[in-house]
Amino acid sequence: IPDEIFKDNQMTFEYLGFYGIEKIGKKAFAMNAVGTGVINELYFDEALKEIGNYAFENVTFSSDEILSIPNSVEKIGEGAFKKFTNLMSVQFGNTALTNGIPAEADPHLKEIGKDCFNACQMLTGDVVIPSTVTKMSKAFSGKHKNLHLYFMSPAAPSDISGKSDFNGSLGEISIFIYVPAGAEVNYAPWSTLWDTNTNTGVQLTVWGIN
Repeated sequence: IPDEIFKDNQMTFEYLGFYGIEKIGKKAFAMNAVGTGVINELYFDEALKEIGNYAFENVTFSSDEILSIPNSVEKIGEGAFKKFTNLMSVQFGNTALTNGIPAEADPHLKEIGKDCFNACQMLTGDVVIPSTVTKMSKAFSGKHKNLHLYFMSPAAPSDISGKSDFNGSLGEISIFIYVPAGAEVNYAPWSTLWDTNTNTGVQLTVWGIN
C-alpha cells in the first residue's frame, strides 16, 4: 500500500481488510485530526510484514474487537497507531496469557516504533510482548491506565531508558510490567518508577518462578 494513499480522505470504512499485502506505507490512512476518519473493523492477514510510520494516526477505531497484529509482522513503525481512538486491546501474533503466564509461538516482531500507541488512552488490559522484540522505546507513551505488559524475553529491548519511555508525568499513568523471573536486572531502567503512595507510575514485577 503506497505512502499517504488515503491520507486525510476522511473516509469511513465499515470493513478494511489487507490480503496478500506485505507493507502498509507511511501515513497511508492517517488523518489530520482525531475523529476525521473511521474504521469499524480492521483485518490483516499473514502476508503482512511491516506497518509504516503513522499509518493509522488519528483514526477512530469503532470496533469493540481486539486489534490483532499477525505473527508475520516484523516491524510496526513510529506512531503507527498514535491516537487510534477507542482502541481498547491489542494482540501481537500468536501470543496468549493463561493464569498470569504469557506464551508465544514462532514470533517475528522485532520493532514496535516510538509513539506507536501514544495517546491511546483507552488501551488497557494485558498485552504480551514477543521475545523477538528488540526495540520499543516510548511505544506505549501517553496517559495509559491499568495497562499490563508481559515481556517474554529475559533480555530487555536495547533502547529502553527509563522514565522518558513513558513520555509524561508518572502521576498520570498506571502501567504494570511483568518480566521473566531473574530478568529484573535487565529491565532496571523501569524498576524505580512506581509511587507506592499514589499507586501510579510504572511497576516492575515478575511473571515466572526461578
